[in-house]
Amino acid sequence: MAAAHPAWPQGALDPRNILLDLAREDRASVVRALVRRLAESGRIAPGQAPAMLRLVAERESLGSTALGGGLALPHARAGLAAPAVAAAILKGSVEGWAPLDDAPVRAVFLLLTPKADDACHRGLIGALLPIGRSQPRLRALAGCRTPEDLLQALEGN
Repeated sequence: MAAAHPAWPQGALDPRNILLDLAREDRASVVRALVRRLAESGRIAPGQAPAMLRLVAERESLGSTALGGGLALPHARAGLAAPAVAAAILKGSVEGWAPLDDAPVRAVFLLLTPKADDACHRGLIGALLPIGRSQPRLRALAGCRTPEDLLQALEGN
């Protein structure tokens, strides 16, 4: 039987880049925490962090990446050789996202993809979009206690 959602690309999200029960006050501080984690894990160079933050802020200025259902996908195309992905399950609500349905953002996936790789960019977003439309999958994400739990929830298990 075929999956009801696009497959999450194997290896796209390193467990070291998953933050659970992240307590932050606003959208910018959530994004900063995720970019910092990518730098700490070596997924991006520490010197790239300011540029990544700027690119994500520029994208957010075009329209909210809070898609509804408690899901936000801040993203940007960057001068990277491979995608850099980080995730956070938030401990409480944060200010600064304007979700389409007014549901507070609870799960955030930061997607930084190579500028020239449209298929990668679309593939990652396409794999995450169904989560925002699935209350059971959103509840599964919210209940994650370990990074491995989150990876299993992404795979629909």
